[in-house]
Amino acid sequence: MLKYIIYFSESEVLNIPTLKLNDYEPKEIVKIFREWSEQTQDEFAKNLNRKARSIQHYEGGTRQITLSTILKIAKLYDIEIIARKK
Repeated sequence: MLKYIIYFSESEVLNIPTLKLNDYEPKEIVKIFREWSEQTQDEFAKNLNRKARSIQHYEGGTRQITLSTILKIAKLYDIEIIARKK
């Protein structure tokens, strides 16, 4: 499984997959995290103890994902979230 580090600001030093969260909407971030996990919405939902419909709502932007759910995804899929002040 690949490991990812997520940065809130760009990192030119690291040669690993990174994502500047400031450039994305929450719905896009959820979809990217799911795609990194290489899972369908249904599989992703089951691993988060959610219904597939919840993932559809998150990715469609009709429901806002909470920070606690984003952190749960990060822990589950070994994604590191780092906030860095400019």
